[in-house]
Amino acid sequence: MIHETKFTAWMRANQVYPEARKLTYVDFPSKFVWKKNIKQWVERQRGFAVGRVYFVRPGAGEKYYLRTLLN
Repeated sequence: MIHETKFTAWMRANQVYPEARKLTYVDFPSKFVWKKNIKQWVERQRGFAVGRVYFVRPGAGEKYYLRTLLN
């Protein structure tokens, strides 16, 4: 069983919302908000918000390269 994460939910939102396909993972929070209780991205009802991609050391291997791809 795969647990739903923000990343996997982002990929699913790209299937559901055509306008989401135009946004990168970093830009996604500007138009969508993460609903923690249902673990889904939902279209934003209010205005602009600052998103965040956390720092990852280059020595972290795959995590570092995934972050690089997402940014």
